[in-house]
Amino acid sequence: MVRGVNKKMVEVVEMDHEYFERAILIVREMQQEQDEPMLRQEASRYIKNLRYRPSGKKLLAGRALALFRLGGAAAAGAALMALLHP
Repeated sequence: MVRGVNKKMVEVVEMDHEYFERAILIVREMQQEQDEPMLRQEASRYIKNLRYRPSGKKLLAGRALALFRLGGAAAAGAALMALLHP
């Protein structure tokens, strides 16, 4: 089903991003009466505040690696102390 679309959009093209060159944001219906410069400013501010969030698997793998490294360092320290203080 295709419905008629009468939405206001803001395109942000001045992005300093490695992968993306532009973003298109659809303005909420109740905010469409705002003046265009203000909408552009808000869109730009929103895009700049976006941060990359790794997926759950990557986050878990990173934490597991950190715990493995910490455990290895603790084991190495314990072994060294056992050798130095018999």
